[in-house]
Amino acid sequence: MKKFLLVAALAILPVLGFAQNNHFFNHKTGSFDLVVNMMGQDMVTHTVFADYGALQRADVNAMGQDIVTILRDGKTYMIKPNFQEMPAEDAINYNALDQATIDKYGIKMIGIEKMDGYDCLVYTLKMDVQGFEGKGKVWIWDGFSIRAEVNVMGMTVVTKLQNLQLDAPVDMSLFELPR
Repeated sequence: MKKFLLVAALAILPVLGFAQNNHFFNHKTGSFDLVVNMMGQDMVTHTVFADYGALQRADVNAMGQDIVTILRDGKTYMIKPNFQEMPAEDAINYNALDQATIDKYGIKMIGIEKMDGYDCLVYTLKMDVQGFEGKGKVWIWDGFSIRAEVNVMGMTVVTKLQNLQLDAPVDMSLFELPR
């Protein structure tokens, strides 16, 4: 189970917006689902965002466990199962790529391709998290990862964006931290 969750985390990293710059997306509010397919199983993360992604809430059920994370004030917090602040330095904000991030992940823009109806910038990247190396390709439109293909530990993990709702009203209480 730990291997499954680690691979899932590695696969999601290149598509999440939990990074330094506060504007992750080119749209003020909305929601989307990220569907991660690994070993024939789908795991769906539902994300709601506001303030161009400076506020994000992600809900997922992984291996029967509900996990809720919130990004706010440049920090990531796990709300469920146990409230705690989490490091966010291993994610990439494609709207604010700097040279240090490009070097760290070996990011290369390789072209523009249409993916699921979107004209996407296509990047390749490498990552090393806790000694596990992964290589991937990601299709980005307006800051959103439309699709990512990451090979980690001999497994290819495919992540697809679905149900993208842009500039829709968002309940701001979703981003509140427990007291």
